Amino acid sequence: MPNDTRPARTGTLTAVVFWTILWALALYTVFDGTGSVALMDPDEGRNSEVAREMVVRGDYLIPHFNGLPYLDKPVFFFAATAGSIKALGATELAARLPGILFTLATVALVIGFGRRYVDRSSALLAGLALVTSPLVLAFSRLVIFDATMMFWVTLSAIAFHISWKHEGPGWRLLGWAAAGFAVLTKGPVGLVLPLLISVAEGLVCRDRVRRLFHPAGIALFVLVVAPWFFYVVHHHPEFPHYAFIRETFERVATDSMKRTGPPWYILVFLVGGSFPWFPALLFGWRHLLESWRERAAAGRTEVFLMLWILIPLVFFSLSQSKRPGYILPAIPAVALLAGRILCKSPSTLRYAAATAAVAAAVLGALLLFGSDELANRVRGDGIAAAVRQDGPVVGGLMLAVAVLAGIGMRVREAAIAGLVLLPVAFVVGIQPVLDEVGERRSARALADAIKAVAPDGTRVIGVSAFMPSLPFYMGRPTDVATDSAKVIPSNYINEYAQALAARPGSTLHPPAWWQQELETCPEPTVFLVRNGNEAEEGTLASRLPLIMSTHRYSVYGPCVQGGER
Repeated sequence: MPNDTRPARTGTLTAVVFWTILWALALYTVFDGTGSVALMDPDEGRNSEVAREMVVRGDYLIPHFNGLPYLDKPVFFFAATAGSIKALGATELAARLPGILFTLATVALVIGFGRRYVDRSSALLAGLALVTSPLVLAFSRLVIFDATMMFWVTLSAIAFHISWKHEGPGWRLLGWAAAGFAVLTKGPVGLVLPLLISVAEGLVCRDRVRRLFHPAGIALFVLVVAPWFFYVVHHHPEFPHYAFIRETFERVATDSMKRTGPPWYILVFLVGGSFPWFPALLFGWRHLLESWRERAAAGRTEVFLMLWILIPLVFFSLSQSKRPGYILPAIPAVALLAGRILCKSPSTLRYAAATAAVAAAVLGALLLFGSDELANRVRGDGIAAAVRQDGPVVGGLMLAVAVLAGIGMRVREAAIAGLVLLPVAFVVGIQPVLDEVGERRSARALADAIKAVAPDGTRVIGVSAFMPSLPFYMGRPTDVATDSAKVIPSNYINEYAQALAARPGSTLHPPAWWQQELETCPEPTVFLVRNGNEAEEGTLASRLPLIMSTHRYSVYGPCVQGGER
């Protein structure tokens, strides 16, 4: 009897150890560097500062950036980040933590859905596929809306899908509520995506689509969204025009945002952003075709997942505004389908492992033997040095992954490990490069240099210059003297700059205002100027010491009362 049971126990223990190691490596990758890499401008610096100002002002309903109303995006993500900053302090980790937590919550949703409607093994692999998809790894570690948006769209889409199987309104209510929070995260697209996916599923599977539009669900959606919307309208009557015309219609239907791209732009980021898992869908086309034929019965879940990928792909490909993160809500569906196909078809797993082996070998060879050439092509001495030093190391890691994935042609566990470790090893390996990129694109070093020579609370004046992360690291907004608010990365602030500049206590000032402040210097002040503005640099250099100069900006000061050094 012991001889009969021991192999089973050993096999179970080995499987537990195997999956535990893979999950530990994946989760380590998610958190690696999130508390040390500087906040990168413009997005991370701006979004972190909006959250910090929420905490300082005690206003968690109307976002402000650099002391000015910031209504480019709704409130949910900012409020979540503000809660993290209030609990942990104004640090990089606190600012990035909500994105990480919402990513992990999405992984939990995918695993839970997969366990219930697919099978346990597929669900576990789908969770790993999601958390190691390059696009997910990238956006989970950034102070940006997309990971949070992915969670709410995933919850809404799954809830609507389950509602087709149940007569009661419970799942529809959850779907509408989640869509409401998606809207509060990133605007009307948070409702459009899950509704389009679910309506398409209903039509394809010949269900009564009107079941989806349950009056209680719609009422719950309004209850989630309307209070914040009308509160903002009460304080900013121009908001509906800006939100629906400028930020929604013009963004989708015109190129006013200058974010256009070729028709295949989104497809590239869908495939590359979910590599090496996406090839499983291509190799498993017979399984997908069979599921489509059985869409009214056993294949319905797979059809739902296919539509979940297809609808965002088509929608954002047709949109005139294109960004890599837009397709992120479709990656959970890719992960679920890939997990299902790879567990069901050993041949597909072998093909996927072979693809990963080839990709890792090519990337490894390029980095191992071409790091010097690559370093010569990148900007920034620190980044180039990191590429030159760590490129061969990452190349070696990639070649090791290629060997492991190659073994996966015969050994199932090696194939899975190769697929997981390809993105994990790459992201962990390039962490020193990311550190240097963060420093180059952040105001952290400038803020540290200012604090070293100036008292706490020193005022910063931007002379036709602005760094979004500088207010966050200085702990106070930056005054800006400019003839154009476009130096501040906010479409809303740019649109209403004249009215905002006229407000008492505004941080926007006329172009020559800084010269008056330099002469009188009512409080300790440093001046930020963009390199290449010779007249302003000359004036400041003749009056104040240089604190620090970077590749784009220089800081002079501090001045003392009377404008002297």
